[in-house]
Amino acid sequence: MILWDVRAGRPLGPPGDGQLTSAAADNVRVSGPRPRALAFNPAGNQLASGGEDGTVALWDVNSRTLVWPAAKAHRLPVQTLAFSPDGRILASAAVGTADYDGTVRFWDT
Repeated sequence: MILWDVRAGRPLGPPGDGQLTSAAADNVRVSGPRPRALAFNPAGNQLASGGEDGTVALWDVNSRTLVWPAAKAHRLPVQTLAFSPDGRILASAAVGTADYDGTVRFWDT
């Protein structure tokens, strides 16, 4: 995933030329094969991603690195993410049709 400067119309500059990275790789999957849900915390310095494979990860926007790695949270794709108003709790939810997941998980950030 690449973070963009919307006003300038280009990726953010270093580190990683705007790409979210981890210490283990130059380019990592945000959460699973494809991110299905994204949410910024209220301060705008963290980005949560929810994957098609049911994983959830938290990123530091300024350094473009993982705060905590993708965790398998749901059996089905993550459909939505939301931070509490103070940014200390992240909620992730998955719903499906074939095998109804219907779970909501809460994470300390």
